[in-house]
Amino acid sequence: MKTVMNTALEGLSRAADQAERAASRITKTFQGASQAGSGGQDSTPPNPAMPAPAISLSSKPAGISHLDASMWGHDDLPSAIVELKQAEIAYKASAKLIKVADEMQDELLKALD
Repeated sequence: MKTVMNTALEGLSRAADQAERAASRITKTFQGASQAGSGGQDSTPPNPAMPAPAISLSSKPAGISHLDASMWGHDDLPSAIVELKQAEIAYKASAKLIKVADEMQDELLKALD
């Protein structure tokens, strides 16, 4: 029989895995966009005084047509950001479940005293 704590810990683990996958997709998107924008040849560090160029979220930007097509389809940046937010919410919910289960156990032990 599964305990509440086991369920909550599994939820934490799944949420952490989901966050890791989403963060990886976001990183790959930006790495691909920066390599395409510079042609992969510019190794100078970015100037902190100049803002980074904007990347369109709604359509494929001009000049980066050679990027992996999956980046702009199902695995696009907005869906990865949404997945990351879902993982955050799931993680918080599982953490709250652990806290409530702990408080409930404490109250039950007080009732037995």
